[in-house]
Amino acid sequence: MNLYQLSEVYQQLLTMDIEESDMLTALNSLEGDIKDKANNIGKVINSLKSEQLTYENEIKRLQAKLKASETKETKLKEYLSNNLQSMGIDKLDCELFKYSFRKSTSLEIIDPELIPSEYKTEVITEKIDKASIKKMFKTEEVPGCQLVEKQNMQMK
Repeated sequence: MNLYQLSEVYQQLLTMDIEESDMLTALNSLEGDIKDKANNIGKVINSLKSEQLTYENEIKRLQAKLKASETKETKLKEYLSNNLQSMGIDKLDCELFKYSFRKSTSLEIIDPELIPSEYKTEVITEKIDKASIKKMFKTEEVPGCQLVEKQNMQMK
């Protein structure tokens, strides 16, 4: 039986009108099955946690490789650009690639305080302090929220 079925049988036994000794015997035999199922589920949970840790580590490793590759690309572009410019080469046609320079402009902010306010936009973010509200709920209710009691299973 799976855990759900064991749970149903357990609930049925509790509502049945049978002798106490018979009920205890049946409950004890069910308890062993339930413990086995819970142990097996715990093993799967631990395996999944380990798998998740492996994935997280692999993501970090791949992100580091991506960053290293991006850095190499940027450095190589700068290297080629600096050397072509130092030699006065504006265009270069190779077998596979064509290189050329074009003019562009970008704005560099030197001192943000000196920029007139009409060129600035204000960004406001709002964050709710749940910890403070939870403390406040001990003495009074706070409109727009409620305390919800939960049962969190712990696995050690």
